[in-house]
Amino acid sequence: MRALLLHNPSAGTGGHDKDDIVAALKLAGFETRYASTKKDGAAEALREKADLLVVGGGDGTVRLALTRLGDLDTPVALLPLGSANNIARSLGIAGTPSELAESWRLGRTLPFDLGTVTRKGLAAAFVEAFGVGVIPETIRRRSKEGEADGADDLRRGRKALRKALQEASPLDVTLTIDGKQIDGEFLGIEVLNIGFTGPGLPLACDADPGDHLLDVVCITTDRRDAFIDWIDSPLDCEPPVVTYQASRVEIVWRDAPSRIDDKASDPDGREQATVALAGRPVRILMPAADPLHTHPAQGSRA
Repeated sequence: MRALLLHNPSAGTGGHDKDDIVAALKLAGFETRYASTKKDGAAEALREKADLLVVGGGDGTVRLALTRLGDLDTPVALLPLGSANNIARSLGIAGTPSELAESWRLGRTLPFDLGTVTRKGLAAAFVEAFGVGVIPETIRRRSKEGEADGADDLRRGRKALRKALQEASPLDVTLTIDGKQIDGEFLGIEVLNIGFTGPGLPLACDADPGDHLLDVVCITTDRRDAFIDWIDSPLDCEPPVVTYQASRVEIVWRDAPSRIDDKASDPDGREQATVALAGRPVRILMPAADPLHTHPAQGSRA
């Protein structure tokens, strides 16, 4: 079987470099072609035919892979090597490259919807979220700091989010969900397709990336203090937010930052965006719970 490995060599250390990952794939029966995100040609490689696309890196590498994938029928396997790994974590995918590679069965996939954002006449794809308010502001602040690894990066991100929440004023925003205007005082609005976002926070607990619906999460002014407290132990309880599901979301805002996945934009006066889902999902390869007793015909999902 032919695998294309799209790898961020800067993500992860200790058993996660190119040679070790290629060796793990060979042991699992894959003939591997390698493409580095740090060199030209990665996007072109994603348009070539393979039996499996393997993505080794963090959320940025996964976004590159899923939004540039040439053949949507090609299953995509994730090797989470980043700090937050929001996409893999939302799918319950964790483990070393060798553990995951030995558990892959090509028939065991889940559909994964991609989102689209249209603003200023241009459309862009997203994998994680489109947002306005405090989380984009947090990304802007973090981009000015030095990089950190693993838990240190998440800890700094959560600290920055707390500060942004403490300082935030209510957004000047109009939110319309499937044609219905939603009233409220919001510090942040996030339109997600997965459960985890930002600095490893389970913001949309019930999000299903294959249900053909977007999850709209509103951080409200009246729950500001509760949300700040929740950040300290986000896995202990559900976030204090207001959540909706939708097929189409329209947001009009003024003088606030926005973001597509991990890229934040500065405030630019009055802006508006329409958020929806792309036409076809990609297919994510899910690890078998027991690779020694699961065969390719078993565990197949719609």
